[in-house]
Amino acid sequence: MNVWFRDHWGNTSQELASDTILMDTTAPANGMVAATQGDASLTLNWSGFDDGTGSGIDRYQVAYQAGSVAPSSCNVGTKPPVTTDTTQDISIPANNATYSFRVCAIDGAGNMSSGATVTSKRQMVSDTTPPTGTVSIKDGAAATTSALVTLKLTLDPVAVGDGTIQMCISNNASCSAWSAFAATKSWTLAAGTGTKTVNVWYRDQWGNTSPEPNSDTIILDTAAPVNGKLTVEQSATGTLSLNWSGFDDGAGSGIVAYWTVSQKGTVAPSSCNTLTRETLAADTTTLDYTGLVNGTISSFRVCAVDAVGKISSGATVSGKPVPHTDPPTGTVTINGGDAGARSTAVKLTLALDPVDATDLPVQMCVSNSTTCSAWTSFAGTKNWTLPAGIGTKTVNVWFRDKWGNRSLEPHVGTIILDTTAPTNGTVTADPGDASLTLTWDGFADGSGSGIAGYRVVFQTGSLAPASCSVGTPIPVEDGATTLEHTGLVNGTTSSYRVCAVDAAGNVSSGATATGMPPL
Repeated sequence: MNVWFRDHWGNTSQELASDTILMDTTAPANGMVAATQGDASLTLNWSGFDDGTGSGIDRYQVAYQAGSVAPSSCNVGTKPPVTTDTTQDISIPANNATYSFRVCAIDGAGNMSSGATVTSKRQMVSDTTPPTGTVSIKDGAAATTSALVTLKLTLDPVAVGDGTIQMCISNNASCSAWSAFAATKSWTLAAGTGTKTVNVWYRDQWGNTSPEPNSDTIILDTAAPVNGKLTVEQSATGTLSLNWSGFDDGAGSGIVAYWTVSQKGTVAPSSCNTLTRETLAADTTTLDYTGLVNGTISSFRVCAVDAVGKISSGATVSGKPVPHTDPPTGTVTINGGDAGARSTAVKLTLALDPVDATDLPVQMCVSNSTTCSAWTSFAGTKNWTLPAGIGTKTVNVWFRDKWGNRSLEPHVGTIILDTTAPTNGTVTADPGDASLTLTWDGFADGSGSGIAGYRVVFQTGSLAPASCSVGTPIPVEDGATTLEHTGLVNGTTSSYRVCAVDAAGNVSSGATATGMPPL
């Protein structure tokens, strides 16, 4: 507040007079209060009272009365002197008497909070020791398949004056549902597979309560183990070895054993509870089946069993023992080993390296790709169709004996499919005495099978033969691109056609030249 003064003549204060005060109409916020035993008294301790932006907490008022209901405000009941401390001892004359208290905060403006309350019972000062005991779930079992279990509870000897003992049972770290002590209790564990903990607190008539819960644990396991992977391999003649891994019981009771069953044929037993089974320890991951008939298929199922008797559905595999594991070998050639072919229709020639009579019959699988599934009886020859398109073609062949031993890698035959004739180049004819020397260049086969040689034909006169299939042929050495044609008559004209021939047998239309030895 600001004040100015003025006299009769109108003289006014040059400096103002002022004073301030905090306006506070809101009571403090309540905190928490607790009561502890003292010598013929109860000690109250409180905290958390707050006046926010108000005038600040100045003092505290306590009010109390007998019974389990606190005074309705700090203006009624028995009121000890106000205090600026956050603790106060209250004298209680009688043992086992229940009193209820209210603690209110008063701020600098005189506003009083509604108060925090607590109820407590004064007990014999000599007895502040809480009762102790134990709890056991399902007689101490390690695991259970049901969430509904029976608890067994015991109390250590208690003093006669402690009266009736109560217990509070919980699936978590806090508890509020107190009931009279009982030696057994039906209880429902928390849902979900995994380790479950049951906590129990004990309390005597003085309110002495277990500072830490008495606990027991058990694994709740309602799910069977998850299957892993099962493989089979031959370890000796007439013997198959099973190997498995990856079976898992998650948060369950843990795998304690494996069961294995088998039967002849390609279908495994429907479960591990059928037929005669082998029981193996949890650390076993392999088993040899001996005395099997070579060439006869057997099928197997392996199941994991956990500590509560849950059984996985099982992993399956089939296998066949054989007298050896060496696959047959051989070769394949296309069109008798030709480098090229003009048609997709070809003839395969197949040969097998010597095999033991006990390995017969042998099958073969022929494919234009790197995979094959169409097995047929072995044959020395086979008509086959290559894939369309100019270029190198590969035919893959696998061999398989009666035991199922098959080629790990295919036997390969290759040929160039070439349906296009080479392109022509140029030819020159240079005269000599009674001779003409032919030279050619520029013939090409593109992406075909490649030029394998040349054909040269001629006839007398100025018109070359119509193709390299007519006229008089002249022998050409392999790889030659020139030849000398001798024995001619000087002054007589001769005409020539030179054709390129590729590896597939395609013949170009030819390039021509005409020449005459001089007179």
